[in-house]
Amino acid sequence: MQSGCFENGIVALKHIPRRRGLKTQIVLLFIFTVMMILNIASWFFYSRTRGYFDTELGNTLIGLARSGADLIDADLLKFLKPGYERGEFYKDLQANLEILKKNFKVNRLFIIDRTLKTLLDTKVDSPIGISPPHLRINLPEVETALRGHSVYSTLYRSYDGNLYKSAYAPVFDNRNQVVAVVCVDASPAFLQVIDRIENLIITLNLISIVVASIISLILARSILKPVHLLVNAAQRVSRGDFTQPVTVNSRNEIGFLAQVFNSMQENIKIKEERLRKLKQMAEGRAESIQSYNNYILRSVNHGILTLDLNGIITIINPAAEKILQLSSNHTTGQKYSEVLGVDHPFSSFITRTLHSMSYRSREEIEVMLPNSKKILSADVSPLLDAKQKIIGVNFVITDLTEIRKLQERIREKEKLAYLGELSATIAHEVRNPLNSIELFVGLLKRRIDDRGECEDAINKIQREIRTLNAFMTDFLTFARPAEIKMRNFRISRLFQEVVFLAWKELQDKRIDVRVNLEDKDLQLRGDFDQLKRALLNIVLNAIQSMDTGGTLTLVAISRNGNKTKNQVCIEIADTGCGIDPADFDRIFQPFYSTRSQGTGLGLAIVKNIINAHHGTIIVENNHPRGTKFIIYL
Repeated sequence: MQSGCFENGIVALKHIPRRRGLKTQIVLLFIFTVMMILNIASWFFYSRTRGYFDTELGNTLIGLARSGADLIDADLLKFLKPGYERGEFYKDLQANLEILKKNFKVNRLFIIDRTLKTLLDTKVDSPIGISPPHLRINLPEVETALRGHSVYSTLYRSYDGNLYKSAYAPVFDNRNQVVAVVCVDASPAFLQVIDRIENLIITLNLISIVVASIISLILARSILKPVHLLVNAAQRVSRGDFTQPVTVNSRNEIGFLAQVFNSMQENIKIKEERLRKLKQMAEGRAESIQSYNNYILRSVNHGILTLDLNGIITIINPAAEKILQLSSNHTTGQKYSEVLGVDHPFSSFITRTLHSMSYRSREEIEVMLPNSKKILSADVSPLLDAKQKIIGVNFVITDLTEIRKLQERIREKEKLAYLGELSATIAHEVRNPLNSIELFVGLLKRRIDDRGECEDAINKIQREIRTLNAFMTDFLTFARPAEIKMRNFRISRLFQEVVFLAWKELQDKRIDVRVNLEDKDLQLRGDFDQLKRALLNIVLNAIQSMDTGGTLTLVAISRNGNKTKNQVCIEIADTGCGIDPADFDRIFQPFYSTRSQGTGLGLAIVKNIINAHHGTIIVENNHPRGTKFIIYL
């Protein structure tokens, strides 16, 4: 571990020594940068100076060439031909040019004609009558002079490797025509100084570049290598690896930075461990709270459904799934219309609530589910965040079906209690006179000698009395139901008794009877006689609704496939005229009948018997025609 100590989990940094070596490295790097700038500046200054010198030297050489041209008489140039080198005119003119050469310290003066052949040359050993080889280098400048303009060349390197600079001035005759050109060459020894200066500057620049590059590379490496180590270490730390400290041997600011980084890494490691423990504690508390909330949601008997403003289900408890008959798989996170279906009555209620954003304390809804009709109570409230902004909607759903059924049963029992009291009065006030009337009618029938119209009238009176007695019997049965005597019996025997009692009516209309038992030994616990009467009433109603040649179907199946629990479903279906769906809820009411001759008590008695067995009876249309009664016991 670097020099440092732990105090309350934090590494102290006050004992880490600081160095100043990086400052020296930066200063050296700055010096070599300045050196490079100075080299570039010197090269630029040299280039500008050389250009100026080139111009000034060119103008001087042009002046010298013009001076030489002024010494020449164009008419005497005809005497400057090969073979005239020893003549007086040639020697005098050569001497004059030689004086100019020495005064201006140039290398050479010579005269050429328009064909570029030498007419005169201060260089004694130079032949006359031939074209100097170096004129090809400055041929554009020579052509300019032949057109009557004085001109100088740029510095050029001739065939011998030396620097030269030449100037050219035209020689005019009396007709102002150029007949010759005076050429001046600067001294190569003088120009060689420029070459040496240029070579020196180039050499110094190359040396400076090499030295600066080497030192820069060394400095860059000494700076960047520990920086790279720090970068790699920072990347490891970002990935959560705090196990490898940075090792930097530099005794400068970067070395100090590495020590600080190691201390910081150790501090982060300590804090990371603390944060990890805090995170575990927070996650544990969150899981505990979530589990507690789940326990509450699972334990509540009321259905709880929460949606966001987009209609996505965020919370739904098992009670809501049971009430709405939903699958518990993958309901959360889906849109309510996809889970419930657009035709679901509760889905329509949710849609209205989300569109209107109206929150009602309680609203009752009738929902037709696949197996039953339910009456639901829905309490709607907004879901608010910490800023009291609405972020969703809560639905608390209560299944009131059993409560409503219980209330209906209570009303029916109150009604039956009243009818029971009434039946005692009716039995005394109506049935006793009926019995007396029937007795006296019988006596009257035996004493009448003329058995014509009187006998028919007496027979009608007796039929009406029997009809009224049957009605009174049904009424008393409905108003004062017999005590239920529970026992186990086979449903197959129940079906046989019912079919036997209705056999005459079935034969009269040639009705086909079909019995379908899931198991011939399927048993039911109940009052055999009461259930027989209930099923017989349904069968007789079915026979009356069918035309000749109809079909009556009796079906018994186990509700859960477990015969020991005696929970079965009995179906009685016919192919008759059917019942209007609007009458489904009224056909079990007392004194309501769809037939003109019915008393309206048969199905009411059936309902009482099924209720006494704590069962359920529903009616629906039988496809393609007819009616189906379904009894759950």
